[in-house]
Amino acid sequence: MKSKLIKILLGIIFILIESSNSNAQNFIRYGVKLGTNYSLFAGPDKPAHAITPWLLDVGAYYEYALTDYSSIWLEPGFVQRGVKIIEPLPYLDNSQINIYEKNNYFTLPIYFNLRQGDDFLSSFAGVGAEFEFLAQKKRTMYARINNLKVEPKNYYNFDPHRLNYGFIVGGGVKLMGVMITGKFYTSLQNLYRGRDIREIRYNTFTVSMIYQINRPQMRTYTNGRNSSFKNKFKYTYFRVKKRLRLHR
Repeated sequence: MKSKLIKILLGIIFILIESSNSNAQNFIRYGVKLGTNYSLFAGPDKPAHAITPWLLDVGAYYEYALTDYSSIWLEPGFVQRGVKIIEPLPYLDNSQINIYEKNNYFTLPIYFNLRQGDDFLSSFAGVGAEFEFLAQKKRTMYARINNLKVEPKNYYNFDPHRLNYGFIVGGGVKLMGVMITGKFYTSLQNLYRGRDIREIRYNTFTVSMIYQINRPQMRTYTNGRNSSFKNKFKYTYFRVKKRLRLHR
């Protein structure tokens, strides 16, 4: 499953690179991103009490216009996720375990965007997938039964997956070269691996500011304010289908 996902991911990147080499620069936008994210645990084994701070989310973005209404958007970056868990040890009265965990990831979100406006002022919304590769993990733990200190690894010794992936939905507003964006990511992969693991996944909310570095000549994304989303989908479908025929 993972190898197939990696092949699909590499194929999308290759197609985008080839497309950018064979088309005018007016179809391409790129820039840098600075943001913050807030993660929550989901799943049947999520801890009853967990404190999550707002942490760093930085990276870049690359957008390739498929049609006047749509684009493919890549947002490679570096994401920090941390949590403090306080809970009793399983089946033991008067016990407690404190866990401070921080996982850092290299991420690659891939969106399909619908947009309206032009290069001066526009809005956009999109859906897609996000692939995450664990770059660094750090965990500090303390456990006790009554007032006796015990080895916490006997109760919490799960390793996070190296590869994670999930579903994303997002959108934003752009004014000239500055964008304010929001994104929601829900993981489709369990956070931990191994036997007898806890069933926990990430839900992450991200708010970012993006600065567009290149500023091509202004072009209109829409053919009129009265264009419905239904017509945009139909227009996008025929334009993409035509372009795929030309690449064969």
